[in-house]
Amino acid sequence: MFRNITRFEIQIDDKSTIDFFQYLLSFIEFSHLVAVKLDIISNTRTSISIEKFCSIIPRHVKQMDVTVKSINEMIMILTRLTDLYTIIFRITKHFPDRPQEIITWLNNKKTDFAYHYEYKFLSIWLGRTRTHRQPLAMAAPRKCIQALHRYNDI
Repeated sequence: MFRNITRFEIQIDDKSTIDFFQYLLSFIEFSHLVAVKLDIISNTRTSISIEKFCSIIPRHVKQMDVTVKSINEMIMILTRLTDLYTIIFRITKHFPDRPQEIITWLNNKKTDFAYHYEYKFLSIWLGRTRTHRQPLAMAAPRKCIQALHRYNDI
């Protein structure tokens, strides 16, 4: 059994299944996991969903880099992984929404955050004091937000 794993990177293709992840769980202990990179190269995603993947990953993950295909997947990740500090959303070419919609969603949640959008990558920095009662709270330095503002034309 592999213990004390802090970083986990996996690539999913059309042949990957949730059974494969259950198999991984049988010999990898994720209790110390802090960073996850999920690269999805599947066009159909019939084999696994973000929801199933999020159910396997512990809520205490601090950093994530993930390929997403919709705003709903972004929201699912942000609400499921409550201890995230940073997340990079890699936006697929078949993304039906505008990335600005997740920024609007975060603003509607009265969230303090910083973000940077650059062609097909949306990086979001979140706070440390997130709980179910106080989701996505952050005391971000204003200089950071101002410096990133000029790049945030989504």
